[in-house]
Amino acid sequence: MRLTLPQLHWYLLDKGFLEAGSLLRGDYVASQMQTRNLIFRVQRLEAPSLFVKQLISFDASNTYVLQKDATCLWLIKNHPALAGLAAYVPGYYGFDAERQVLVTEYLAEATNLEEVARQHGGTLPQAVAGLLPELLASYHFALPGDVLRSRPVQFFPRQVPWVLALAQAEATTQQLLRTTTQGLNPALAAVQSSADFCRELAALHEAWGGNSLLHGDVKWMNLLLLNAADGPCLRIIDWEIADIGDPLWDVGGLVQSFLAGVVHYDPVLSAPGFGLVPGVELAHLAPAWPAVRRLWQRYAALMGLDPAGPALEKVLRYAAARLLQTAIEQSMASDTLQPTPTKLLQASYALLRGLPAVLPHLAPPAEALAA
Repeated sequence: MRLTLPQLHWYLLDKGFLEAGSLLRGDYVASQMQTRNLIFRVQRLEAPSLFVKQLISFDASNTYVLQKDATCLWLIKNHPALAGLAAYVPGYYGFDAERQVLVTEYLAEATNLEEVARQHGGTLPQAVAGLLPELLASYHFALPGDVLRSRPVQFFPRQVPWVLALAQAEATTQQLLRTTTQGLNPALAAVQSSADFCRELAALHEAWGGNSLLHGDVKWMNLLLLNAADGPCLRIIDWEIADIGDPLWDVGGLVQSFLAGVVHYDPVLSAPGFGLVPGVELAHLAPAWPAVRRLWQRYAALMGLDPAGPALEKVLRYAAARLLQTAIEQSMASDTLQPTPTKLLQASYALLRGLPAVLPHLAPPAEALAA
């Protein structure tokens, strides 16, 4: 059964997601939108608002990612080991496997960090960016053995992120090269034509590992800002590609967001075509380093990592891979390489080529380490 707006309240009542009193008091305002899923928003004043998501297509791939999202939210809500993370996710109310419906809390007053960054010239205010390390630290730890052996965790595939596998899996590569409308993904073709990119992705693939929960798609769009009575707070949403693996991948996702913000909003950056030629140089990325430095040093302190150790370089390499991934994703419906994906490819190349020059900007000074 596909949900419709006129009968949504009957479904929610029948499944126990809605109390009859809300309807009797008129405390119920529902709206509908459609993306790749059916989305319903139910706003209430005297009870939590509801975010209702139903699949449009019940194919195996869509069903799997929705079930993974639901499994992850259930695990966060119910397992004591993840109690710290529970404060950073919307409330989980239930999952209807028969109708492929996920019901969570709707945060009507929230703003995603992409919009916040847009309002601030492509970056985040320090008061907001300063909340990010604690959020990541709330779930970036090796999960206890009992959690790893639990039935819900067995649902996670423990896969290497697809962008890191491009140099390994020929069949997967050929499938990703094809887009829904044009035939070939020009950004992916550019990545594969570069021996430097392929070598870097192969090395990261080889180094992948870990037993931490990771969101897998940390970026500003998947982070919501709320203005609570005691100050701003964050929520992280869309756990559809969550997995068990290397938590530094999520950190790299945040670094990528700061770098992409510079690339997107700097009016002087041009994209003359991608051939590993000058376009976005390392110097152009300099405005991101202060925010990235604060993020990394606070995160390293929370996690007990050496802030000048090998983890920093790995985070930056992951950020470069995430720039490639974003460029590929933004090119899925085009047969020519567009300016923004071109600049992302150039930024990735500049970062990888310039790592020795970047590291001193992000690691603490030697005197701070000696103190």
